[in-house]
Amino acid sequence: MEIRKAVASDGAGLADLVGRTVMHYSKNSSYDADHAAGTADALLNGRSNSHTLLALIDGKPAGYATYAVMHPSASAGGMIYMKDLFVSAEARGEGVGEALMRAVAAAAVEKGCSRFEWTTDHSNPKAKAFYERLGASRIEDKVYYRVEGDALGRMAKNHHG
Repeated sequence: MEIRKAVASDGAGLADLVGRTVMHYSKNSSYDADHAAGTADALLNGRSNSHTLLALIDGKPAGYATYAVMHPSASAGGMIYMKDLFVSAEARGEGVGEALMRAVAAAAVEKGCSRFEWTTDHSNPKAKAFYERLGASRIEDKVYYRVEGDALGRMAKNHHG
């Protein structure tokens, strides 16, 4: 297994994984290939503020993680927030998720970050058990918010900037 920074030539493989991510979380049997390709392009070509790590097994993309370094935080070095961790169905149980988590943790240490944070669905007991097995602490006192669609437009409407 190889874990490395995703590069432009990984576009098709990353797009496939992004599409699989959408299918997995939306419980949909298909995905919009243009959306997946656009997301992969944004991640690989500097139109995103995040970093992308790619896991390969025998040279084939098996999973990925996206993260961003955020400031301010509890230390001057900031914190890493992981947005996505995804492992293809055929690679689950092969240590890909753990290898990606350890690679993101290593990036946090290398960048002098004091924390590494992410979220998971309440309805995903396997993910919660996996993260806790790696030594993560569950933070129950935080509430996760989202604004999307028309509500996002309404919120942005009266911005003066």
